[in-house]
Amino acid sequence: FVRSGAMTAAHAMSFGKSTRGMMALTRIAGRHRLVVDTQLNREQWIEKLTQHAPRVEAKRCHKPSKSIVKVFDSTGALRCVIEIYTYQTRVKLDLEPPWVVGCFDEVHRLPAALAHRHAFARTQYRLGLSATADMRADGRGALVSKMTGALVGDDWTDQIKSGVVKRIPVNVILVEDREHKHEVVGEILKRHERVVVLCESLED
Repeated sequence: FVRSGAMTAAHAMSFGKSTRGMMALTRIAGRHRLVVDTQLNREQWIEKLTQHAPRVEAKRCHKPSKSIVKVFDSTGALRCVIEIYTYQTRVKLDLEPPWVVGCFDEVHRLPAALAHRHAFARTQYRLGLSATADMRADGRGALVSKMTGALVGDDWTDQIKSGVVKRIPVNVILVEDREHKHEVVGEILKRHERVVVLCESLED
């Protein structure tokens, strides 16, 4: 990141990607742009910054929807200003002055049809964060490194060998139709006390 000014942190989950993002956003002075996946992620970033910075002031703005976070150093001087957007935010980037650091959390979202417009923000430095940076079903994952820099930390071989990153067994069950799917899920629910069901929609 220091050498090229752009990097995509693709380290395994809980390996400090957001800490790297906070380091870049707060150690480099200026006006920064942080793009997150959801409003919940936005609140989580503000909470983390509040926990670790000497003083933080945050306010919510509308049109465009964003949060403006002012970070102060230990002397009380303003260190940086971070504008936090979601990938769904519509904003006219050509009317905005350049940012110093552009940080993209869950950067695998960036190549999406609507989200990709945030890649055109003018920034001096770029940092992407995602454990699955180049993994997209639509084949656009290869664009991530072009948008936010080369992938770093994407080889988890050593962590897997040492047992830090666990191998989790996955069973794939192919079902014939929705009724069969409900039968299979029903059997799983009978065998286990606690089950998490992730679905495309609640109607399923």
